[in-house]
Amino acid sequence: MAKSKTTPIGPSLGQEVIALAILGSGILLLLSLFSFDPKDLSFYSQPAQQPKANLVGPAGAYLGGILFLLFGLGAYLFPVVLITGGLLLFFAKQVRYSQKFLYLGILLVTGACLLQLAAPVFGPSLANPLFSGAQGLDGTPSAAGKMPGGYIGYFLNDKFLAPILGQVGAVLVFGLSYLVVLVLLFEFRPAELARAFGEAGRAIVDQYWDYRIRKAPPTERIELEQRKLEIEHKRLQRRLAREKSAAQTKEIPPAPAPAVHRPAPKIVDTTKTPFASSLPGSPAPEKTKTPKSEKADQAIKTLPPAESPLPPLTGEPAPKPKAAPKAVPPPAPASTRPTYTSYKLPSVELLQKSEKDTRPTYTEDELKSNQQRIVEALAHFDIEVSPGDITRGSTITRYELYPAPGVRVERIVNLERDLARTMKAERINILAPVPGRDTVAIEVANASKVKVLLRDLIESEEWNSSRAQLPISLGKDVYGATLIDDLADLPHALIAGTTGSGKSVCINTLLLSLLYRFSPDDLRLILIDPKVVELQVYNTLPHLVVPVVTEPKKVLLALRWVINEMEKRYRYMAKAGVRNIVTFNHRTRTPKRVEALDLAPRLEGEEPPPPSTEEPLPDRLSYIVVIIDELANLMQVAPADVENAIALLSAKA
Repeated sequence: MAKSKTTPIGPSLGQEVIALAILGSGILLLLSLFSFDPKDLSFYSQPAQQPKANLVGPAGAYLGGILFLLFGLGAYLFPVVLITGGLLLFFAKQVRYSQKFLYLGILLVTGACLLQLAAPVFGPSLANPLFSGAQGLDGTPSAAGKMPGGYIGYFLNDKFLAPILGQVGAVLVFGLSYLVVLVLLFEFRPAELARAFGEAGRAIVDQYWDYRIRKAPPTERIELEQRKLEIEHKRLQRRLAREKSAAQTKEIPPAPAPAVHRPAPKIVDTTKTPFASSLPGSPAPEKTKTPKSEKADQAIKTLPPAESPLPPLTGEPAPKPKAAPKAVPPPAPASTRPTYTSYKLPSVELLQKSEKDTRPTYTEDELKSNQQRIVEALAHFDIEVSPGDITRGSTITRYELYPAPGVRVERIVNLERDLARTMKAERINILAPVPGRDTVAIEVANASKVKVLLRDLIESEEWNSSRAQLPISLGKDVYGATLIDDLADLPHALIAGTTGSGKSVCINTLLLSLLYRFSPDDLRLILIDPKVVELQVYNTLPHLVVPVVTEPKKVLLALRWVINEMEKRYRYMAKAGVRNIVTFNHRTRTPKRVEALDLAPRLEGEEPPPPSTEEPLPDRLSYIVVIIDELANLMQVAPADVENAIALLSAKA
């Protein structure tokens, strides 16, 4: 197998030397042409003038004379070509100018012919410097200035093409040839150039109308604006008519045969089959849990309720213990908070049922017709695609497409607005490519959306089989699979959005997801509601540590209590030799040790050491979830204190 050659980053040394030589030759030729004087030539005047007027000397005088003799005024293109080519060769990485040199030669010849054609129109103003001020070839002064294209232009035009096609035909042939060579040489599209000029002209017209409207008196301004709108309306109608006629007459090329075996397109309606975890390309609803997580989930369900109470919410710090007296009895066990061994989780019958008639029916023909419209719209922009699978979701429908070989997906992404106009959709989203697949997905918002109810999420297979520590249900994806996340994996989350985007709905869904999974012994809640009306419906829950906090001054006290509880739990875990709440709750319990008798000898009057006052470890710890509504408004009331408390909880909780 041949080794691939490495391309250097810049031009080689030999290429730079050649570029400098060409650049110098172009400069010398430019000086020789601009300082050309026909009297420097011996065949023009006898004797030739001395010293030479040409800046490059006799060589420059004779070289300029030869170029003017052959190409006339077209000789001035030679130094321009040499200087430009030298610069490109000096800075270019790779040089492929074999065809360019051919185009340049044709350009010089056709330019000389066009100059010769223009001689009768412009007369002496296009005089050839070689014949300027001298008698013509026939010995008469009238011949001066008749050869602006040199002998090449003279013979090709005056002696060959003009006698056959006439002056008009010669102008058309040489003019079109000149334009074609320019297009090939500079690689620009005439149609794009014409469109650019058209858009520039329309922009100038729009600016003119805006100027007239600004300068017009108020009585005439409305009339001018109406006239401008009428012109824009007619322009839009003409454009739509052209597009419609083009769509009717243009034959859509057949989709290319795929290079690889592709499955036949299929249509999946996830509004009728909500459990779509087996669909191709659909993400897995749950990640695999480790045996450690399985044990933790088992421990949450089987361990007895907690015995350690949560202290009441107060604004004062705990008082420091006083010095122990001579004989201090062991501390009495603290009063335990009420347990909920007989607590029953709420029934799903409390939630609204999904009505069958609220789910609109869409035929396969309609979905295939929409997909064909997308294929035809892309074909209008010279993008070949073939149809793929169609997935009908609750709020959007995903149309998958197979791009033809060589089609860049960025071209499809750039047509988002055009496709939205074609589909008459309020919004579309282009997923290019679909992760894990060789397709591009066009997601179109459904005109009639299907409601996603919480009951459907709670009754779903993904929810019932979830092994998350703190599972929360967030809705459904495009494949109809229930989205389940673990709040324990994201101990602090920020829900942001504009007004009416569903922040409150998300918070209520999160809360209900937790209430349908945990009893008050397993989960404690602290709800902060500065708006007073959002979370008041949860004020009677037994899960609450304190009633819903609505006063901004008490928010800081609640956050301080959470910080103190966090620090205390860290001490519990350090004493138990564990690192998190999961391993703490299913740790191996050790029986209490019987204190040994104090038989150490003491001096007379020496007091025995006080008994141990260490706080006993609780049997288990419950989860504590803090939910703050309208955090932005809360930060305006006490920004420094609240920010420090939230930063500490986010870092260590």
